[in-house]
Amino acid sequence: HTESTAQPTATPIITPAPDAESSEAVEKSLFDPASADYTGSVVEMTDTGFTLSPTVVERLGANASVGVMAEAGASSSWFSVMCTDDTRYIAIYADGNGSSTHGEGSADMVQAGAMVYITGSNTDSGFTADTVAILNP
Repeated sequence: HTESTAQPTATPIITPAPDAESSEAVEKSLFDPASADYTGSVVEMTDTGFTLSPTVVERLGANASVGVMAEAGASSSWFSVMCTDDTRYIAIYADGNGSSTHGEGSADMVQAGAMVYITGSNTDSGFTADTVAILNP
C-alpha cells in the first residue's frame, strides 16, 4: 500500500492587508474648509504665528454656517493667531473648478497674503490654532 502526497499546482498568493498607516495619513491630511473656525487672509507674520484679517464664520446650526466679511481696513477686526509645536499644517491645492487635493503642509507655507482656514480655540491673548490649512501655498 502506497500513499501519494498531493503537491500544490500553484504557489498560493498572500495578499497583504491594506497599509493602515498610509490610509490613516491620507485621511488625516484631509481638511474640510467648512469646518474652519475662521478663514481669512494673513496680514503679517509674528514671532508666535500670524495676524489674520478674518472672514468670520458664524455657526448657525449643526451643519450650517455663514461667512461674514470683516470690515476692510479695520485694524480692530485683525486678531492674533498663535501657532504651537502641536499646530498641524495642511496644504490645499484647488484648481478653481471645484476640485482640490490636500497634502501635508508646513509653517513656512504661511506668509503674508496667504488665504488660510484655521481651527482651534480662543484664548486671552488671541486664538491658538490646532490646524492651519493654507489655500494654494
